[in-house]
Amino acid sequence: MENKNPSNVDFLLLSATQIEQSLLAKRIKNFAEENHYGYLWRYGQIADKTILLIETGVGQVNTAISLTKALNKWIPKRILQFGIGGAYCSSNMIPGDLVIATKEHYGDAGVITPNGWFGMEEIGFPMIKADEQNKNFKNSFYNQIPLDHKYANLIYKNCSIFQKDGGAVFLGPFITIQQCSGIKKIGDSLANRFDAICENMEGAAAAHVAYLNKKSFVEIRAISNQVIDRDIKKWDLKLAVHRIQNAVEKIIITGLE
Repeated sequence: MENKNPSNVDFLLLSATQIEQSLLAKRIKNFAEENHYGYLWRYGQIADKTILLIETGVGQVNTAISLTKALNKWIPKRILQFGIGGAYCSSNMIPGDLVIATKEHYGDAGVITPNGWFGMEEIGFPMIKADEQNKNFKNSFYNQIPLDHKYANLIYKNCSIFQKDGGAVFLGPFITIQQCSGIKKIGDSLANRFDAICENMEGAAAAHVAYLNKKSFVEIRAISNQVIDRDIKKWDLKLAVHRIQNAVEKIIITGLE
């Protein structure tokens, strides 16, 4: 990717799949693209902002690998993960609604026992370990992974910039899991673990890498389905991918600070 300053970018954008970023990719001007591990990366501009748009592949490992590789070359002002998510029934969200993460959690990392499920703290191994010699990492984190709460709230406070496109906007905790919940009872149980409102398959891994690299990270998703007993006929994937990409473009153009 040839550009005058290859080390800096205003927004590093992550989505798992092409379908989640196909519309946004068409809005990037003067772009160059590369193939990494079979997935496309595009560099260019949206409005006056420099953009690196990465298709990571589905899941935590693909996401962590892609973001780590990107951060070896690029210095982003913001990392923004976007895509679709499944809404837990207790959240009262419906397909097309937008949701901004206040927290991310490794939802199924832990131990299952005859007395139920317990998180990483029960085992005694943090996912992010405190470093006494580094004041930037003075706290250990077990299942919950921090993100840029201030910037997430700023997006939420200014959500009218993309709310005109339709749907409600929510703010709350996310869960990242290895397998999508296609059974309502399981979804309800996951929601109760962390008082979460939706689930995905990548967010905690991206937040983890961003935190260790001291980068601002936020996550925004559009709801494609409620977490009920799996019924594809009740999904609205087309609406979700349309709304999330429009929202991301408006966040970039508006330049919230």
